[in-house]
Amino acid sequence: LSDARNYGIAKASGEYLAFVDSDDYVDIDMFEKMYARAAETDAEVVACPVAYEHAAVVRKRYYTGKEHLFGKSAVESPGLFVLTNSYAWNKIYRREFWLRGNYSFPKQYFEDSALTYGLMLDANKVECVNIAFYHYDQTRDDAITKNVDRRIFDIFKSCESIIASFTPKIE
Repeated sequence: LSDARNYGIAKASGEYLAFVDSDDYVDIDMFEKMYARAAETDAEVVACPVAYEHAAVVRKRYYTGKEHLFGKSAVESPGLFVLTNSYAWNKIYRREFWLRGNYSFPKQYFEDSALTYGLMLDANKVECVNIAFYHYDQTRDDAITKNVDRRIFDIFKSCESIIASFTPKIE
């Protein structure tokens, strides 16, 4: 997954980057509305809530009552880390910002959490569109998140990456 994402980033030419996992889907107007918010606010990152798709139930998680946390940097508003999650795919990122920071996904399990929090920490501001555009499919039994093997220990690599990205900025 990291190789595919990094390859796509290297080939991208648009103003913003976005990611969609192969077993998920997005609403048709997701990127249009998120881009409009980014352009309106000059945000380097824009997030949206997630619709968690189960067999018979869809749970949509909104930012309702917490919209005041957005429009700031994550340093000014650390609640953004919990609110927006470490997923790479419920956000868009200004490509120029991404390239300037020389970001890339590490080749490991939990690759998005290893990168996303540090990237958000560096962004000028994080904005949102409070619509659950992204549909996270949780029905597949063969999904990587439903299979436990030795890769689960990559969560510790991810934690080390998160700590490393925060350490020089919070000392």
